[in-house]
Amino acid sequence: MTALALCASACSGSKTPPKDAGVDAGPGCQSNADCDGGLVCVASDGGPGQCGGCTTNGQCLPQQDCDPNSHACTYLAGWGDQCTLNGDCALGQFCKQGLCVGASQVTACTSGNCPTGQRCNQANQVCEQDLGCFSDAYCPEGQSCNLGTRACQPTCTTQDAAQICQPTQKCVNSICVDCTSDSDCGVGITCNVAEGRCEGAGTCFTNSDCPAGEICVLATQACGTAPPPCLSNDDCPANDVCDPGTSLCIPVACQHDVFYPNTTEATAAAIQAGMNYTGLMLCNGGDGGPQQSWFSLGLESGDRLQASIDADPTGCGYTFEVQLRAADGTTLGSGNLVLDQTVPADGTYYLEMTDGDPTCAYAFGTLVSHGQPCPPNPYAPNTDATQAAPLDAGASIGPIWLCAGATEWYVVALPSGQSLTASLGSDPTQGPLTLTLVDSDGVTQLAQNSDGVATETATATPSAGRLYLVVTGDGRDSNAYTLALSTGGG
Repeated sequence: MTALALCASACSGSKTPPKDAGVDAGPGCQSNADCDGGLVCVASDGGPGQCGGCTTNGQCLPQQDCDPNSHACTYLAGWGDQCTLNGDCALGQFCKQGLCVGASQVTACTSGNCPTGQRCNQANQVCEQDLGCFSDAYCPEGQSCNLGTRACQPTCTTQDAAQICQPTQKCVNSICVDCTSDSDCGVGITCNVAEGRCEGAGTCFTNSDCPAGEICVLATQACGTAPPPCLSNDDCPANDVCDPGTSLCIPVACQHDVFYPNTTEATAAAIQAGMNYTGLMLCNGGDGGPQQSWFSLGLESGDRLQASIDADPTGCGYTFEVQLRAADGTTLGSGNLVLDQTVPADGTYYLEMTDGDPTCAYAFGTLVSHGQPCPPNPYAPNTDATQAAPLDAGASIGPIWLCAGATEWYVVALPSGQSLTASLGSDPTQGPLTLTLVDSDGVTQLAQNSDGVATETATATPSAGRLYLVVTGDGRDSNAYTLALSTGGG
């Protein structure tokens, strides 16, 4: 969110709006941050900018659109400016898309385990709507962010531009661009320098290029209203066909497998452990996001599930991901082409297969070995910061079983400036445990003890009024532990 705010307050979009923005001129300004009430800083010839109404989406924050009636920048549904970090919200709430919401309204994440169309906010460890990249930090290794199109592109240098970029492109600021000036484009076409692309009148690449009330229709690269789902192949771009099952345009070469449509948890295909499944296909959907295939199987407490994926390691197998999820959506484990995870309780579990390539042919097999059942935790579910179990500052709990592969979270409310000491007791011969103290944002690690001794102690003072305690094992064995808390000076 910080990156979004900095970008939008300093940038007014790639196209200069008309001087008359639809409302009376307001006070002088240098950026949108100087204006209130959804107004934007409109350039003024020969003088300072004036706060006025917007006329294009590009004048607003990335998480806003320009309202065509009020000419004010308004937040997209589900976005706001109540908070930037979890610590800005009340105890038990989390900052998601700039709004303070309850734990039931967030999906916890650590990196790339968010649903299609969402991105992990690393600062708050919650999944948010994917609005594109705003710096290179948003992109995977080997890619850079095109700030104009908000899309990640392969990183290039002057030395490898011939291999990375198209023959008609050049490498500028680590990304491949079509142009840097109008002279690089044809007659009647201008260069959109911010996006590095040649464009004609009315050409768009993102919604930010469009007037208020319109979106960029990517199939035509023209601003307009949102197109309906495809009804026939005529509604799709070249080399795509209309999938009657989803009304989405998909690559013509990709044919769904016999388990389709199993693209969500609700439509997961039931499988049996110890079986091999071949002839499977992942098809990149017409929405541009990675396709998913879901499979379900029943497991018992202590079961160890091993899944092996067979996909071309030099092709789609390079980016293939398999995740094991519990029925409540918790991610228990993930891997590229191999998954090895022990489950903590009886129930139905889900394997989610994901790849971003247009087509990906694969096969997989599973193996289940039965282990020792793990007694339930009375504080469960407490598998992440959003579900952390509250404890008193002087509490003493246990013994509690930490099941193999599990992570358990607790949270303590503390007066400002007060420290907390936590002592974790366990039998180290049954498997090493780690005690971690995390700041009020649910992310920043303040102290950790993983000495592998019978009693591990850690002390920390949170920056705000809460401190998280996290207990983890090595993922192989279940172990019982006690937890004793005491406060320090304030």
